[in-house]
Amino acid sequence: MARSQRGAVAIEFAFVAPVMVIMLTGIVEVGLAAHTYLLANQAAAAGATYAMHNGWDATGVPNAIVQSSTSRTITASPAAQTFCGCPEKLASGTIQIDTSKSCGATCAAGTGGVVSRRYIKVYASIVRPSVFAKVTALPTTVTASATAQLP
Repeated sequence: MARSQRGAVAIEFAFVAPVMVIMLTGIVEVGLAAHTYLLANQAAAAGATYAMHNGWDATGVPNAIVQSSTSRTITASPAAQTFCGCPEKLASGTIQIDTSKSCGATCAAGTGGVVSRRYIKVYASIVRPSVFAKVTALPTTVTASATAQLP
């Protein structure tokens, strides 16, 4: 009887092992994608922080993005955009920037005569590592953005 049990265990393992390998691969893929997304957000935030403290600098902002992590190759693409706008508080409590105002224009009523401000939106892109790049539906390049008010 022991001999027939060993055979049954081997057959069960043959059915379960591929499913476990697929699940493990999926967990690794999602983990790599999440880590890459966090790195891209961190890099975009580094570029926005640099711009907040130093103003718009065509080489400084991209350098801050690229140098934010030494573990992956990060690019500052697409290029940063500067624009003017008025901050608006939404009913949900979040702040939205109304970009319909030009630089120096007075913002809408209820803002206390605030003049529109200059902002920068920076982007960071990272190519995501993958175990099976062609099989998963996850993006191969992760891009994040951050917006900051310029001094």
